[in-house]
Amino acid sequence: KNQKADRNASTYSSKMAFLMFSDGVDDLVMCSSPSNGEITKQLHARYNRELIYTNIGDVLIATNPYKRLPIYGEDHIKMYLNATGGSTPPHPFQLAEAAYRGLMADGSSQAVIISGESGAGKTESAKIVLNYVSAVSGDNQDAKRVKGIIHSTNPLLESFGNAKTVRNDNSSRFGKYLETTFTESGDPKGGLITNFLLEKTRVAFQGKGERNFHIFYQLVAGSQGTKFHSDFKLEGGVTSFQYLAKSGCTTVEGVDDAAEFREVREAFTVVGVSEQEQYYVWQLLAGILHLGNIQFQGSTPATVVNKDQLALAAYLLEVPPDTLEHSLTHRTITSGSSRHTVMAVPQNPDQAAGTRDALAKTLYERIFDWLVSRINQAMGGSGSGLDLSRSASPPQSRPISPPPQGRGGPPPSRGGPPQGGPPSRGGRGGPAPPGRGGPPSGRGGPPQGGRGGPAPPGRPPMPSPAPSSGGDRSGPVSPRSNNNNSGFSQGNQRSIGVLDIYGFEIFQKNAFEQFCINYVNERLQQIFIDLTIKQEQKEYHDEGLKWKDISYFDNKIVCELIEGTNPPGIFRLLDDTCKTVHSLDSATCDAKFMEKVHKGLPGHPHLILHGKDNQFGTQFTVKHYAGEVTYDSEEFCFKNYDNLFTSLVMCMQASANTFYNNLFPEDVTNEKSSPSTSGIKIRQSAGALMQKLSHCTPHYIRCIKPNTKKTPMSFTSDLVEHQVKYLGLLENVRVKRAGYAYRHYFNVFLNRFKVLMEPQPTMNSEGAGCQDLINFVCQKWSKELSKDEFELGKTKIFVKSPESIWFLEEKLEQKTDPEGWKLKVKAFKDSEAKAKKAQGSVGLKPKCIIQ
Repeated sequence: KNQKADRNASTYSSKMAFLMFSDGVDDLVMCSSPSNGEITKQLHARYNRELIYTNIGDVLIATNPYKRLPIYGEDHIKMYLNATGGSTPPHPFQLAEAAYRGLMADGSSQAVIISGESGAGKTESAKIVLNYVSAVSGDNQDAKRVKGIIHSTNPLLESFGNAKTVRNDNSSRFGKYLETTFTESGDPKGGLITNFLLEKTRVAFQGKGERNFHIFYQLVAGSQGTKFHSDFKLEGGVTSFQYLAKSGCTTVEGVDDAAEFREVREAFTVVGVSEQEQYYVWQLLAGILHLGNIQFQGSTPATVVNKDQLALAAYLLEVPPDTLEHSLTHRTITSGSSRHTVMAVPQNPDQAAGTRDALAKTLYERIFDWLVSRINQAMGGSGSGLDLSRSASPPQSRPISPPPQGRGGPPPSRGGPPQGGPPSRGGRGGPAPPGRGGPPSGRGGPPQGGRGGPAPPGRPPMPSPAPSSGGDRSGPVSPRSNNNNSGFSQGNQRSIGVLDIYGFEIFQKNAFEQFCINYVNERLQQIFIDLTIKQEQKEYHDEGLKWKDISYFDNKIVCELIEGTNPPGIFRLLDDTCKTVHSLDSATCDAKFMEKVHKGLPGHPHLILHGKDNQFGTQFTVKHYAGEVTYDSEEFCFKNYDNLFTSLVMCMQASANTFYNNLFPEDVTNEKSSPSTSGIKIRQSAGALMQKLSHCTPHYIRCIKPNTKKTPMSFTSDLVEHQVKYLGLLENVRVKRAGYAYRHYFNVFLNRFKVLMEPQPTMNSEGAGCQDLINFVCQKWSKELSKDEFELGKTKIFVKSPESIWFLEEKLEQKTDPEGWKLKVKAFKDSEAKAKKAQGSVGLKPKCIIQ
């Protein structure tokens, strides 16, 4: 009778646990009826409790809270240090710990791939991962140096590569893959940044309500009271520069540009950039701003309206004013004849303005590449971007007379920086490092290795098949010590890489930049499918299981539409059109491009063409994995051609400043070289990146933007569900759920649960032992467990539903610690009741706004 009561009580506790877990589960594999709406509901239930992280097996979903949450301190680092996945709640620390453990256990390179819309929190997630790896890895003198440089890359790359957009106050406008290399003992020893897709068009144009790159505003605001302000004629403030004022947005709420300029200067010093080199960088940026103020009028050739601005720009770029003027108002082309005749073609005012902007964009792009190269040199990695080694010792600033008077007016009044120093970076709208400490005891996610149900309260996690380096730790957090029994071999360099790239974009007018960005995101989605859904199903086939593949959208067809060779994709049709760009105006080239698209890709299922009756129009629509995007072909050819006129290159090579000369290493006398295009460069960069990622163990963070207004703890269900759909989260859940929620090697499963069997199973054959154990538990608890729940592969056991693992874990805990189990179940139920009560009591408060 007592046994029956205990059995009923046990079953009741399991059902209660399941009901509680079903409302805001740690792992979406646990959804009883997976659908896009159910996933959205689960994310919302967690978000309302400030639990912004959720797992799908080993994939992490991060929902941006748009506010700081106290879950990134030393206590949380200590909680995840050496912990296995099932024992800790979902968190980037959990993912970073798995990456570091994988690096040390088997010596394989790891890659953290972060994706999501603009404003979803990718950059902040990347910083959180890097901070954890830095905190738990070695701390010898060289490691400290490398860590210091890596930390300094954040303010530098954010200032030069990020900008305020309508969606995000600190949007990354470039992509970067930051690799940290490690010694055999797990100490950071170097690093390498690969950058790509800098949105250089932002230098000359920003949409309404957006800003140029942060560094321009920081320079103007932060140079007040310094020699830079007068030397570079910045007295007029940001409103005096066309490149900064045209959008109508010059400030960001809560951001002190002057304070952040000081932080950038400190970071420059850390990475070894001298004061003289810094001066040249600020001088070049000021030169770009004054270059943007040059105006043109007349017919052909155009004439400069404001000669003072021309003289000031030439002064800062250290080129002769007449050389700069001729380079802007005339473009140099070479004829296609055997004599290669060089001609200076006069430009009208619009064309001259386009040439001015092209020079400004190129100057910025090359100083950005130089910055990345210098950071890589400081970290001990090979340079990325320009090789400026021949300017190792830049000349001292030449003595020159004061520049011509620039545009004027007194600078607008500015308050000093707030007391207490600059604000913490990352407060510009990325997801503030999110979340709350962890859920109540017992909400631990799947047992280790298993993508399955959460471990019961307090139960130690299942061991990983690969040994974890280091032992249990206590006391304050410190870098773990590692022996040399890792997978490293002498000369075998391994790394942890973090990919942070701006996400899929859909605007009212989508130009060439959005086409390139969305193409790279298509490739990232493709590798996500390859390494998660495809590999998941491949594992079932490799293990010899009876498995019918689940259908999902494979976006390979979209990638082929964009980059394919047979038939030629959009990029290749564009490159073919650009072969004639030197002899045609931009509009004519764009029209020829649209004609090629209509004739070369008729009837493609993922391409909508809007032309009619031989009128090819200017727009085309691509059905991306994230939705349909209509692109305007205006200036597609001009932007894809991406080669400076020879006159502009020669102008900068004539600069009296060797530092600026070396930004333009082109050999303008070589007429045989075939000019590259943006499309070629992007395809090559994307291909190299995918190749690199394919050789790493991947870890995924899928970032979700919960609302469009960056309102803290506001959740718009329709918006979130749209992201859930195009990120393919449901397919990811379905494959894991419809297949097997849990899997592990025979020996691990046996060692975990063999104490439930009396007598214990034979260990002569691990597979036979697992079968004996399954037969025993299914016979003993026939009402709760079915043999259909379990399947043996060649090396692993697979369990269909997480409830079965929960049940076994519960029985295991009851047998090994019956009194402790009862206390933990009671504590668990009490904590869940409090959470539900708290959730109900704040349902109408602004903690989480439901829309």
